[in-house]
Amino acid sequence: MERIPELFAPNLICVCIDEYSAQNCQGRLYTQYDAEPFPFLSLIDMTLQMDHFFDEWDFPQSSTIPRTFRKSVEFRRRRSILESGRPMDHARVYSQSGKTSTFVIRVKYRQNATWQGEIVWLEESLHTSFRSALELLRILQDALGSSESGEDA
Repeated sequence: MERIPELFAPNLICVCIDEYSAQNCQGRLYTQYDAEPFPFLSLIDMTLQMDHFFDEWDFPQSSTIPRTFRKSVEFRRRRSILESGRPMDHARVYSQSGKTSTFVIRVKYRQNATWQGEIVWLEESLHTSFRSALELLRILQDALGSSESGEDA
């Protein structure tokens, strides 16, 4: 991981981790467009909510269409965040903090049925890139494990 300044993008998500153990991870998600946080109960729940945001914002656009055995659930998609004209409040994203750790995630692409992007660990001022959603989850677990045990990342 390398040290880097703040990220700026229309799809930043602040992940505030309030509770972490080997079996449990709870926290809140903050976006630049919603006044209230979105709570999550696990890293999988966090990932699903983030994917829903990206679908709702239509950014970054997915390169694949998911298939499922169930009928697709229709949701009212907001206009693209790029065309909405709403101001982006980067400071709001960076002002949040979790009880355990805080991360700002920028997904640049949703290609090959996964995510590619960047993550900043605010408490440690560390930045790294990820090539898949699985790699993102591993980075989060490694960081949370090292902060829980007091080790350096």
